[in-house]
Amino acid sequence: MSKKVTTVVKKVKDTDEVRQMALDWFERMNKPVTPQALTDALGSRVSKALLQKTMDELVSENKLIFKDLKKVRFYFLNLPPEGEEEGGEKDLPAAADSPPCDDDNDDDEEKRKREELVNDILILTESVRVLEGLNEQLSKRPTLEDRQEGVNVLTREVEEMESEIADLAAAATESTSTTRKNKNLSAEETLAAYHLLRSLWKERKEMTNRLVDSTFDEAYSMPELCELFGLVLDEEAGVSLQSTAVALPSSLH
Repeated sequence: MSKKVTTVVKKVKDTDEVRQMALDWFERMNKPVTPQALTDALGSRVSKALLQKTMDELVSENKLIFKDLKKVRFYFLNLPPEGEEEGGEKDLPAAADSPPCDDDNDDDEEKRKREELVNDILILTESVRVLEGLNEQLSKRPTLEDRQEGVNVLTREVEEMESEIADLAAAATESTSTTRKNKNLSAEETLAAYHLLRSLWKERKEMTNRLVDSTFDEAYSMPELCELFGLVLDEEAGVSLQSTAVALPSSLH
């Protein structure tokens, strides 16, 4: 029998290495990204908290810039304008005494605006991808109509079971009265009636729990359901199967 091999991803904790990994990714991909998305892109080799801290440090060094969209922060590479070196100095014109050309300034401004527009488009594209993922997760959850239908089904089932219990209780009361009058009722018949009542009690309780679990899954806890729909648990009502247990002679089991 072959053994299952589990691959363990070794976490990178060295800050310099994390910094270089982040810069390499931005220079290679050159697109906006959230801390969580970058963590996934790096194969979860770096913790999200350390990566967030490193990206903020790169922002303070003007290596990266960020833009907040709603509650999501996107980071992207801070590229210098064309014609400007990494040190921050622009290329000198061929003739030092030549006056600057207004057309060149207009071109630079137009390029800057285009770059800002491209960055905004990339950020919006990433936001759409994130929102589509959230929408897909939410679409898998039960709708309000589905939950209401589940509540209606559960309510009908409980009402039917309560009606059956009431009928059985009335029958049991009548049976008890008849037993007192009829001394010929056998112990076996009494035991059968007792087991019938307890089995119906168990069935009601199990069906109710199954209906609650299948309808609401983990959306609500039991205390929240009780408060929301006014339910009363058997334990809160002071009723339990244990309290109704009767010790019978071994000959009647």
